[in-house]
Amino acid sequence: RQGPGTGSLAKSIAGKRDRHMSVERQEEDLAGCGVLIRRSALAGWMAGAAECLVPLYELMKRWVLASDVLGTDDTPVKVLDPELDPTRTGRFWAYLGDDRHPDVVYDYTPNHKRDGPKTFLKDYSGVLQADAFTGYDGIYYGSNGKIVEAACCAHARRTF
Repeated sequence: RQGPGTGSLAKSIAGKRDRHMSVERQEEDLAGCGVLIRRSALAGWMAGAAECLVPLYELMKRWVLASDVLGTDDTPVKVLDPELDPTRTGRFWAYLGDDRHPDVVYDYTPNHKRDGPKTFLKDYSGVLQADAFTGYDGIYYGSNGKIVEAACCAHARRTF
């Protein structure tokens, strides 16, 4: 079996990322043009591309975690779950590096618990600017002073 060409792979990834097209919608769009590519194949392409990018992700993660000041926030995302009708809520956590490490790295967790950020930040030492999510408290206090809390400006001004 032959895999996708670079153009087909790039189009599928861009459709998913930039246009928020599920593999089901991509399958339907392609079928409308007379091209039969099953959603299972498209999903396999996504998984293979993601696997190839893991070393780049790990490099970017180390780079961002070298920041003296790190900003973070989470965004809820709906996730299909066959055991629920029809979705559950996962989280994408964004980690923004400082001026010397100006990149953003994302981490996904299936819930809104401390475990995700705690794992991501386990080797971090510096200032962490985050919102008032109580899960961060255990990270600050459990770091033995390695991670220093900086208040989120948007949430701080709500009290005035």
